[in-house]
Amino acid sequence: KKSFFQCLTANRHLSQAHRFAYSEMKKQNRQSQVGVSHNIVYFTRPASFINRFIWNYFFIRSIRDCQDFIGVNYYHSDRDAVEHSEFLNWPIDPVGFYAVLKEMAVYKKPIYITEANPQLADSQTAGQEFTAFARAAIATGKVSGLAWLQYADSVEYPNIGLVTAALKIKPAYLAYKNLIAEYRSVK
Repeated sequence: KKSFFQCLTANRHLSQAHRFAYSEMKKQNRQSQVGVSHNIVYFTRPASFINRFIWNYFFIRSIRDCQDFIGVNYYHSDRDAVEHSEFLNWPIDPVGFYAVLKEMAVYKKPIYITEANPQLADSQTAGQEFTAFARAAIATGKVSGLAWLQYADSVEYPNIGLVTAALKIKPAYLAYKNLIAEYRSVK
């Protein structure tokens, strides 16, 4: 059942819980880094302003002063894409990936890419574009870290790792490896 009132109530409760947890963690250790990972969708259609605000900004804005970083989970956009993932048939959209990183930069917090569309690993073009846009985002100084969801394919999640279950390298593996090497040299 969808209800805007229930959405507001749930957001208020989640925000209160996060604020309390943030305060308690900082009491224990002022140096601890506290934040949330949030699933961000790249909305582009003219009528999607409300979806974009509720999905991408509503919760993050409500806790913006109680987080030290933002974790970005990016899987898809609402744009028409050439490629779609086997995982829920979401469009593979590296351009949207870069756009959501720029959008989250408005909060002036370090950004950690905690998850990205796992099907990028199987796509030669999208995997290269993904790492190119990640490189560009890192170069702006707005992205502080990047993690891949799963290193190797598994029985539970086939087709989302950087290597197959037999450890055969997929198209995005080398690009991601080079990106890590570049990022380490920057630090």
